[in-house]
Amino acid sequence: MPDETPDIRQLAEAVRDLASRVARIEEALRNGRPINAPRVLAPRADAPSLESRIGSQWLNRIGIIAVLIGISYFLKYAFENNFIGPAGRIWLGLGLGIGLVVWSEWFRPRYAVFSFSLKAVGLGTLYLSLWAAFQLYQLIDSTVAFAGMATVTLATILLAIWQDAEILGTFALVGGFATPLLISVRHEIPLFVYIALLDFAAFALVVYRPWRRLLLLALLGTAVVFFAWYPRYHTRDMEITTAFASLFFAVFAFVPVAQRRFYPDFPWRSPLPFVVALLNAAIYFLEIDLVLYSDNDKAGTALFIAIAYLLLTWLLRGTGDGTLQAFVRLHAALVIVFVAVAIALRFEALWITIGWFIEFLVVLAIGFWRESPFLRWGAMALIAATTIKVFAYDVWRLDRGYRIVVFIGLGVLCLAVSFLYQNDLMRIAEGRKNQSL
Repeated sequence: MPDETPDIRQLAEAVRDLASRVARIEEALRNGRPINAPRVLAPRADAPSLESRIGSQWLNRIGIIAVLIGISYFLKYAFENNFIGPAGRIWLGLGLGIGLVVWSEWFRPRYAVFSFSLKAVGLGTLYLSLWAAFQLYQLIDSTVAFAGMATVTLATILLAIWQDAEILGTFALVGGFATPLLISVRHEIPLFVYIALLDFAAFALVVYRPWRRLLLLALLGTAVVFFAWYPRYHTRDMEITTAFASLFFAVFAFVPVAQRRFYPDFPWRSPLPFVVALLNAAIYFLEIDLVLYSDNDKAGTALFIAIAYLLLTWLLRGTGDGTLQAFVRLHAALVIVFVAVAIALRFEALWITIGWFIEFLVVLAIGFWRESPFLRWGAMALIAATTIKVFAYDVWRLDRGYRIVVFIGLGVLCLAVSFLYQNDLMRIAEGRKNQSL
């Protein structure tokens, strides 16, 4: 029909399409095959239109922001003209902070991100109000301000657990570690008990939730508070400071063991736990180096760290998880490093070289015994450091007799190890199949 209109042609195509679908359905029914329902191209009922998004979401958020800005301008105007006194300002800030936290719950079912943003503003208002009451207006003493901020932190941690929200855990730790910096806590025991409680809270959150970033945040927060407090308020009571620093170290070092015990399916793919393990050992040693003055005491600390990681290596042994095995190897490397550091701090000159020779032999023997290429590579790194020390330091510092003894001993040792490798080459190749300790 050459004279048919476009509407008639579209109708004819729709009829042919419908007839084709009916024919396919009849054939499927005759052959006993399931009927595949045709795709419906109509708009989804749950997909809001642009008009709906503007009216129900965008205007809502613009209105909230406008109200908050208006309130802030009103408060600024009231403060500048002394309409509201210091006590009224603090109570107004506390009420506003609590109100924002409570109000944010109304948005959480549908607008989770916006709800958490309101909570962040509310929590920040609470912290700043308590700080202003203490620091600016002297309405409360440091004990009350500290207790108030600690209460806000505890409430935020409980809220994070209840709502399973990592972002709230982050708010809690940031506010918690900022509290002693805002209040300038002088007394060591209350301060470090509080920091230990925060670390244990982070420990619990990370063990039972895959919130790896909180672990790094807690470690860095602990280090910042310690190094900010020490030069200003530390006394000569080294035992208490050393004990707390050791407690902080133990909390973070024990996380992989606890997660293996309580959360065996923890996702370890992130590099953050390994970064935390390395930073934890380095920060602890720097803290002890700051507190202790004797090289013998520092050597004892390095040996303590090595023993601690040896214990952790033993507790994580036998697991088939590849990432936890990487933790085992990392701990073994830290054992080698801190034993070498302890030898370097405890002895002098030639005896350091001899001590590293002995450590090299022990690590290499364990590597052969456990068929661990990682340990054997660790031994090779140690003998490389020892050789560099011999040529860069010992050759210029020792008398001729000692120099001869060192070079002959090093040469004989290298030849013996070379012979051991050549004699046991086949067993080493088989040992590469087993990468665990």
